[in-house]
Parts: sequence; structure tokens; C-alpha cells
Amino acid sequence: MSKPIAILYCLLISVCLNAQNVTDPYWYKNALGIKPGARNAISSRHFLNPDKAVEGLIYLSEADFRITGLYERYYKIGKLKGFSCYYGAGAHIGFWSEYWKALFPDRKHGATFGPDAIIGLDMKIPGVPINISLDWQPSYNITGEKGFDGARGGVGLRYTFADFFR
Repeated sequence: MSKPIAILYCLLISVCLNAQNVTDPYWYKNALGIKPGARNAISSRHFLNPDKAVEGLIYLSEADFRITGLYERYYKIGKLKGFSCYYGAGAHIGFWSEYWKALFPDRKHGATFGPDAIIGLDMKIPGVPINISLDWQPSYNITGEKGFDGARGGVGLRYTFADFFR
């Protein structure tokens, strides 16, 4: 089960490195950055067209390591230039650390796998290769420590590559 997700994530990274020109200063093709916080993540986003994107996340924390792939739909917010809202779905696979296992010896320690959802706001700063997002990414673990996880998401800061390659 983990091999297809690893292949998908590698494909997402390779696609993101192939940026193309975009003429709209409020739209970007590719972005790479971070989502700092209690559950730090590295985020890579690639737009398939102006309203559809794929996002790959690698979460690194003291408690776990997790890879997530998401398909997202974007909608402009009225006449606000550079702002959009988005939602999407995908899946994750994760592994608990020795630290987590020591804190919770009575819980299941195997790999986790399950579906993810995402909803958020996105802002591209015109003339500057920066994207800022705010989102919530609830998920459900089907294996391992089964159950709902609503603690993912947050503020994302990304460098947009479309401006760089213009």
C-alpha cells in the first residue's frame, strides 16, 4: 500500500520542478515551501490549470513522519485579486516515531493510512514570488492508531516558481 503513495509523491515532486511561464501576476504554476507549527510540513504544489492543483506534503514531527497527496479545486473570491478558496481530498501514509511509542506504549504502533480532506484560503502576492495559504486538513486513520485526526493544516508559506521562470 505504501509503494503507490511513494511513487505518487515522487511524481508530484518531479512535475513541480518543471515550471512553465504564466502571464497572470496573481496565478502561479508551481510552489515549494513550509507549513510551520506543531506538525511541521514541507509543501509542494503544482497547478494542472488555474482551478485544479495537486499538493504533496511531508510532515515531520517528534511524534511521526507522514506523506500526504491531495487533489485540490480552486475558486476566485469575488473581485479580490490574488485570493482564492480551495477544497480537496487525498490520502496519507505515516509512521510513528520511537518517541511517540514511548509516550503511548498501550496504543498501536504500526503504519497509518487513510483519507484526507482539505479546505482553505490561498493568496498570491503579485510581483513577488510568494504564496500564503491558510487551511485545515482533517484526516482519518484506517490502520495503525485508528481514528479522526483534525490537527493538521495551518499557515503555508511557499516560493512560487512561475515568477522565477518568466
